[in-house]
Amino acid sequence: SAVNGIFLGSLIILITGMADDRDAVTPTVKLLAQTIAVMMVLIYGVEITGFKIPFMKYVMFPRLVSIIVTACWLLAFTNVINLIDGVDGLACGVSAIAAFTFSVVIIIESIFGLLPGGNFFALFSLLLSGACVGFLYFNFPPAGVFLGDSGSLLLGFFLGIISIQGMLKLTAAIALVIPVMVVALPVFDVVAAIIRRRRAHVPIMSPDSDHFHHKLLKGGWSSREISLLMYNLTLILSIVAIMATIFSIKQ
Repeated sequence: SAVNGIFLGSLIILITGMADDRDAVTPTVKLLAQTIAVMMVLIYGVEITGFKIPFMKYVMFPRLVSIIVTACWLLAFTNVINLIDGVDGLACGVSAIAAFTFSVVIIIESIFGLLPGGNFFALFSLLLSGACVGFLYFNFPPAGVFLGDSGSLLLGFFLGIISIQGMLKLTAAIALVIPVMVVALPVFDVVAAIIRRRRAHVPIMSPDSDHFHHKLLKGGWSSREISLLMYNLTLILSIVAIMATIFSIKQ
């Protein structure tokens, strides 16, 4: 079942993150380990089989395309959360809001009969959100406990899986938009980082100090102010995502 794949994949992600927290792991090794983790969940059925194009029929992917799209999606989610973990409480708080929003969206889909068997991932997402809130008590600035790569990579990996199983299994055109909308801020930040590094001719996964939160720090914002700003913006996007889900179902 998918649960077995999630367990094996998350174990690989956790070990990789712990190794990186202890002794810096090269970007190549980290990406290789993440790819193996993705393959684990793919083997057990966590897969993007197609998507709905607006005003067109549902498009089914050939098997190879499905594997590539799923791998790219999960790797993107995993690293998006990891790369915003540069300020105390930021990654954990954003993940808490995203996970709660995913659970609400999945519950709405289940109520309208669009996602049979969605209760497990609604509960999984809700538990993930609760765990993040509990950890945030110790991680919010000034932090007494840090998330580390082991935590941030795992959060992104879980959110990616939930988005696939809870939203991308739908045949509605909005299914692809909702998860991206919820994590739009870190996604835009990472896309900007990729463009920036490509222009500078440095490896895409190499770290830098030009992320959005770094610029705010340089501008005199405190870690607490940055985290609260990102929470509020993510919350606004999440409310829009929930409203968009309800609107698309009623059409």
